[in-house]
Amino acid sequence: RRVLFRSQRKKGGKKEEQPKTETPAPAPAPAAAPEVPKQDSVPAQPQVSPFVNHFMVKYQVANQFGDYDVARDALYDIIVENPGVDSLLLMLQYNYLENQKYTQAVLVGQTLLARDSRNESALEITASSFEALGIKDKALNNYETLYLVSNSLLAIYKMAFLQYDLKKYPECVASTDIILSRKEADEVTATFPISQDKSKEFKLRVPILNLKGMTAREQGDKVSAKKYFEQALALAPDFQPAKENLAKLK
Repeated sequence: RRVLFRSQRKKGGKKEEQPKTETPAPAPAPAAAPEVPKQDSVPAQPQVSPFVNHFMVKYQVANQFGDYDVARDALYDIIVENPGVDSLLLMLQYNYLENQKYTQAVLVGQTLLARDSRNESALEITASSFEALGIKDKALNNYETLYLVSNSLLAIYKMAFLQYDLKKYPECVASTDIILSRKEADEVTATFPISQDKSKEFKLRVPILNLKGMTAREQGDKVSAKKYFEQALALAPDFQPAKENLAKLK
């Protein structure tokens, strides 16, 4: 499940783009991949041996032709010769994520985080992998750490939906309030389906208002829930989740 965040600042302003949720309860997952070293290159190593050079070339060629299993095999050989290079492990973790091998991505991530608990890319990939495995509490823990070290909008956005899913409603309220207080809520967009075969980008404020309405509803406050759903629809009349949620209150 992937939600694409896009910056909508005016031309000439600073542009920010962050890596997807769908209609709650599940939260959209990032569409943009976490920042990791490019897949067609390996970090340069001093005095590369012929053995390592062979597998570096093999890795590059395999990626060129989309054979990611072979690329991963070559990457392992390079890692064996360079066990202390975190960027190589990060490339391996990303390979596992992209190929939906989430358990392996988590295991590699845990190794990286044992070395550096503030490794933002490892935190993001590990959180996304835990979420894909349905282990939401672990996903939330990693997103919370990512938010603390990076102030990432993506991290707190994912936190809010996971807190809702885990019925941590006071925490969800706090997260949504923080998002709505940030100017990026009106500059960044998230993609949501509007029909079976069409999707549309909405300002982040819209799904977050909808999430606040859902949280209020779960806490028994239907008056506030209705208010938040209507605010979301005032900004985006075609936002289907808020339409459906408002209809359920009547």
